[in-house]
Amino acid sequence: MRTPLTLSMIFTGGQFAFIIILAVLVLCAVGVNVWFGFKWRIKSERAMHNAELRNRREALLSKIEYLNSGGDAAPQSWIDFAMYGDEDDENDEAAATEQVADGVQPPNTVELAVGEMSSRARTKIGLKSKVFDNKRYYVRYQLGFDAKLRFSDDETKSYYTQIINDVTAYNGVAVEDDFNCKRIYAGKELMAKMNFMGKRLAVSLALDPKKYEGGKFDIEDKSDKKSFAKTPLLVRIKSADNVDDVRQLFTFAATENSAEKGERKDNKFDLVERTRDDLIARGSVRVSLMDEVV
Repeated sequence: MRTPLTLSMIFTGGQFAFIIILAVLVLCAVGVNVWFGFKWRIKSERAMHNAELRNRREALLSKIEYLNSGGDAAPQSWIDFAMYGDEDDENDEAAATEQVADGVQPPNTVELAVGEMSSRARTKIGLKSKVFDNKRYYVRYQLGFDAKLRFSDDETKSYYTQIINDVTAYNGVAVEDDFNCKRIYAGKELMAKMNFMGKRLAVSLALDPKKYEGGKFDIEDKSDKKSFAKTPLLVRIKSADNVDDVRQLFTFAATENSAEKGERKDNKFDLVERTRDDLIARGSVRVSLMDEVV
């Protein structure tokens, strides 16, 4: 055992003092890094929260302005005309191309004033030229997965976060974004898809539904649906129990694809609501121009 006397024989007084000062500086540096990391995380969470509050405030002010101008208590906004799809289909593109007689407003459409759109949104749908500045169109909006998730309730967002954090903990598993869904791969093999059935989150897995029928899992067999050909076992996320079902079923799919589970990280995601134009510019909302308003 080395005593202070022993250390004094190894180091001079100046060297010993330098070591102590260096140790103190290292501890201070570690403390500062920890403090800055904590402050950065708090600042990020606060910014996300403030953005959500700001969006909600703008929506509330818009409703108040609408009511003060003599509008109905439940005004219809662009989101009321957005296409969510039904309980069994991932999308409803056929309805988006429906045509009616000239001069007649197509059903389930809303007027879009091109001149009031942001430049990024106009560019996205090809209406950037000055020729379109004063034009108005009857349009339908189709929400993609990202937009549906942003307009979902807090419970649904929580379910989504839990599932994504769990499946991405597996080594070699990657999530690919598509307009209507998120695809989960192990290498090149499709293991699962996450999409919305109507306004409800759902996960379909590359497992044989018949193998799990009548068991403890709340599942559906979608083998007869073309869009579920590779992922026929479906779980609709209605509760925390369904999240557990997905978690357990995914372990079976991962085993079949030799994907081993690693360390799970509790990542946070930006899921706040965004404006119509921002979502259009991001490609999260598609606009179908049905007819020009004359």
